[in-house]
Amino acid sequence: MLIFKYIKNIIITLIVIGSFMFSVSAQTDFSEAEVKSGFVYNFAKFVDWPAGVFHNETTPFAIGVIGDDVMYQALEKVMNGRQIKGRETVVLKVENLKEVPKVEILLVGVEQKGNSRAIISQLKTKPILLIGNDIEEFCQLGGMINFSSRVSKYGFEINQAGVERSNLIISAKLLSLAQLVKEYDSNK
Repeated sequence: MLIFKYIKNIIITLIVIGSFMFSVSAQTDFSEAEVKSGFVYNFAKFVDWPAGVFHNETTPFAIGVIGDDVMYQALEKVMNGRQIKGRETVVLKVENLKEVPKVEILLVGVEQKGNSRAIISQLKTKPILLIGNDIEEFCQLGGMINFSSRVSKYGFEINQAGVERSNLIISAKLLSLAQLVKEYDSNK
């Protein structure tokens, strides 16, 4: 059963990467950050945000990055000219927690590993998809998606309770691709 899930995850990962690669220019070699950026783009396709999140029809879909310059640069490159949910995309570099702008996705890099608990605590009830970039226990602390090399090279974990708490709706298709994790009980 475990081998079947592993093979299924590899096949689905290849499909996601393949759909991303065909939609990018004729470039054939992709960095790990570019592949993960493709995942972020595809995650957004499988998540619904609550009504009223966007100020108006022209408000862009914003992706913030804190603590990861490499992912910031890769996301800028990959998202250039792309739309998410019918909206232009913007990628914003967030320097510190006090400057978290109005974003739909916030990617938290390993440079913020020590602050991940504070970031999650501050934003966990807002309609912001919190994605960790291979931060141990990110989802268990309340984050929503975490790239996890423990799962596989491009594996990811999802904390469904965290997603629901933020009034986001995540597709069953995306849930089926992830390793589902539970949050730590905050009452302990």
